[in-house]
Amino acid sequence: MYDVLDRPVAELPDFERETLLALRRWVHAVSLAPAGAALPADDPLGRALQALDRGSSSEIVVQRPCFATVEEPEAVLLGIWQLVRRGDATAARGVIAMLVDPRSATILFDAVCEMVRASA
Repeated sequence: MYDVLDRPVAELPDFERETLLALRRWVHAVSLAPAGAALPADDPLGRALQALDRGSSSEIVVQRPCFATVEEPEAVLLGIWQLVRRGDATAARGVIAMLVDPRSATILFDAVCEMVRASA
């Protein structure tokens, strides 16, 4: 998972780059929304990030879309997608369990799996 840490976003493999940029755009859009606005959750990415938002026990910093390199929390999140893509559900669930409560973990895992299936 740390193979992407501090790497330029432009040099990431296609799947990781597109996932990171989509994640950053979602978080950025939510940060600009009026207070109390509903979080967008009508797609797998929205469901994953909403589960992360609701179920996390600590702050997870995601950079703006224009930020040039991958930060540590983003590398951890991308690592979840990488583990699912490799078929290592046990490790992916383990990382997710360190980030969110059990109910949110199930939602996050299922959403990531859905995104990976859609990209195949």
